[in-house]
Amino acid sequence: MSKATSRRLFLTAILLWIVGGVLIYLGANGTQSGAGPSTLTTIGAVVAGIGGILNLVAWIGALIRTAVLGRWGWFLALLVLGLLGLVVIVMLVYVLGGPDERRVQRPMAPA
Repeated sequence: MSKATSRRLFLTAILLWIVGGVLIYLGANGTQSGAGPSTLTTIGAVVAGIGGILNLVAWIGALIRTAVLGRWGWFLALLVLGLLGLVVIVMLVYVLGGPDERRVQRPMAPA
């Protein structure tokens, strides 16, 4: 998956999280205490869940892309920080400044 595709998926996921959060907030404020969740709350949870799935797909795509490019430092940073629960932060760093191409091999200096 290209970096541009990961970027689009990640930004779409963030947008869906925001919309889902707003819908959950509005639904929670509109319900009576003791009543079940409102339809608006349920829709908000589904929208936020879809955003979470898109974020997971973008993260896995970024992991695959950095492995294919042989950028092992980026790969390890994405993997470890993502597994520690910092997926949003590490993906934000990746989409803003992550690698686009393979590292340039420099010729060895003569001994």
